Amino acid sequence: MEKKKRQVNQVAETGHTVAANIKRLRGAMQYKQLAEKLAEVGRPIAELGLRKIESAERKVDVDDLMAFAIVFGVSPLTLLLPEYVSESTTAQVTGLEEPVSSLGAWSWAKCEAPLPSDKSKTMTDNNDVAGLLDASELFRFRSNPKKLEH
Repeated sequence: MEKKKRQVNQVAETGHTVAANIKRLRGAMQYKQLAEKLAEVGRPIAELGLRKIESAERKVDVDDLMAFAIVFGVSPLTLLLPEYVSESTTAQVTGLEEPVSSLGAWSWAKCEAPLPSDKSKTMTDNNDVAGLLDASELFRFRSNPKKLEH
C-alpha cells in the first residue's frame, strides 16, 4: 500500500469538519462581530482570516479552536467532530485512511471506546498495564485524565 505524502499547510479532513462547524455555529453572526468576540477572549482573528477559515483555506490551530469553543459556548469536540451522530453516517478523521462512523468518532473523542482502526493500540504503555487490560480498557486508561488525591 502506498502512503499519501502529507501536503504541508493544507487543511486536512478534520480541518474541513472544523471549518464547516465554525460556519454553522456562526450562523447569522457577522464576521466583524465574531472577530470582536475572539479579540475579547485574547485570540484576535481578522475578518478575512475568518472567511479563509470557513472556506478551509486557513488552518485553525489548537489555541484558535479553544477560543472558538469559548465564543460559541460549546465543547471543543463540537468543533472537531460531525454535527450529526449515527452508525450509518461516516466521518473523516485526519490520520485514518478510511472513514469511521460518526458515532464511533464521537465515542472515541469522549474516551468511551477506541476507533475500530485505532493504530495506537500497538504503542507501548509506560505504566506496565498493557498486559492486564483489554484494548478498550487500555484505551480508556490512557485517554482519561488521572485523578489526583489531596
